[in-house]
Amino acid sequence: MKTRLPVVISFCAVVTVANFAFAQTWTRTSAPTNDWISVAASADGSRLVASSSQSIYISTDSGMTWVSNNVPGLPLGWQWWRVASSADGSQLELAVNALLGNGVIYISTNSGSTWAHASDYFAKSGAQLWSLPSSADGSTLAAGPSAGGYVYVSTNHGSTWNKTGANLQGQTSVAVSADGSRLAAVGANTSGAIETSSDFGVTWVTNNAPTATRFCIAGSADGTKLMTAGDSNSIALSTDGGATWISTNVPNAPGSSWYSVASSADGKTLALASHQPVGCIYTSTDSGATWISNSVPTGLWESVAVSADGSRLVAAASGDGIYLAQAAPKPQLHIASTNGNLAFSWIVPVTNLVLQQNLDLSTGNWVTLTNVPALNLAGLQDEVTLSPSNSSGFFRLVSQ
Repeated sequence: MKTRLPVVISFCAVVTVANFAFAQTWTRTSAPTNDWISVAASADGSRLVASSSQSIYISTDSGMTWVSNNVPGLPLGWQWWRVASSADGSQLELAVNALLGNGVIYISTNSGSTWAHASDYFAKSGAQLWSLPSSADGSTLAAGPSAGGYVYVSTNHGSTWNKTGANLQGQTSVAVSADGSRLAAVGANTSGAIETSSDFGVTWVTNNAPTATRFCIAGSADGTKLMTAGDSNSIALSTDGGATWISTNVPNAPGSSWYSVASSADGKTLALASHQPVGCIYTSTDSGATWISNSVPTGLWESVAVSADGSRLVAAASGDGIYLAQAAPKPQLHIASTNGNLAFSWIVPVTNLVLQQNLDLSTGNWVTLTNVPALNLAGLQDEVTLSPSNSSGFFRLVSQ
């Protein structure tokens, strides 16, 4: 087996690894040329869903193959707008907009095999939907209207919705933490207002951020690290849940209008997609401190998604295809002492990892532990808890 994390630790240590850059080789998948609007991925990046103006495509093998899976019974002329995915890819959400402004939400609980009409709440109000993010388990959904206004939240998989106190102008983009409790929203106007909530959208706080027109927002799994971007290469970063913001930009992309942003679970790997004035994608592996230009074809890049561990990236372009970039996964193994036990954790990986133990490094006797990792949805972490059986020990992650 190839070692993914060639580092050993004692019982009391914490492993950290250096940040890595995305491989700049992009591969076009077998998805057809289409007017792609939105793309979403499961936490491990193996299950993908993409929407165009008139169709839905699903991939269950990391983008190798795609299957058209349209929602039956929708009237001609409706736009298949935003898609979202739960962490395991089993629940998918779809916002469909009519040309005259009515928004309808459909939900799939079997990875897109079938779809059910979840709500016509927005159709009754005449609102089109601009964003539809999801919590890791798919129970908490947030909807931002394309004409601006209030943020709407559902905590029962989209069955019913509550109009919250967030009040923004212009196209409203929303980010939701993995557990659904934290939300952040921006409106596409020039005020630069950013609103955040830490109680499932019940109450909101208006954050003082640099003036800018903002089209999109994304955050880490715990909702503390946020990035928003928009017109004129304007980017704002926060590491405290939106309380304070730093204004920045991509040095080599003057004038770019960023239409989509995405974040890894820890907020270190970020991605930006633009289709004007020149279509481009940039990535960062240090929480936005520096940016890497990605060698993708110039195009109308509409949407970008990142796996939880930051090693897999998928992007969709209008009038083109869907592309993938893959970097070598380099997970971080964390250890903590909890009630006398050892708690190990690592971000959900794009490849299957197992935990190994060695009590004496001079022997090279690494033993694969049979403990099945538990998925912590709040942090998108795999976790294993062990009872210490020796005075010292060494652990590593390897691919299986």
